[in-house]
Amino acid sequence: MSVTFHSEKVEAHHYMNLANSNASALIAVAGLNKYDDCGCGKVSLEALPAILHNIEEALSNSNQVKPYVRAPVDEQSVTIVTRSNSNVVRVKRGPYVYDPGIDEAYLYRKLARLYILATAALDAGSDLEWF
Repeated sequence: MSVTFHSEKVEAHHYMNLANSNASALIAVAGLNKYDDCGCGKVSLEALPAILHNIEEALSNSNQVKPYVRAPVDEQSVTIVTRSNSNVVRVKRGPYVYDPGIDEAYLYRKLARLYILATAALDAGSDLEWF
């Protein structure tokens, strides 16, 4: 699943597409509000200057970014653990999980890109949306 950030009146090359977990971190760092459970949202033209200020603050303060850094995960999950009548434990392995995590540099790059998109939306007189 992914989330796309865009502005209707801004050229197509200014959109940004992120994995849900990465978009969720970016939304939180930038001070954006989701308007439904799926993570979709919208910033009105009038609110864009405040969002640009939030992003500037996050870009200049690593303490705002650090809570959203995730370590990589590379492991196979356990789905079933059973114990037989003779007290033997059996473990069935589940799907293999790989999550590259999020480092500070990645979040800074995406914040900078979101800043460019929000600025372009403001210049075009358009809202910023994500879905």
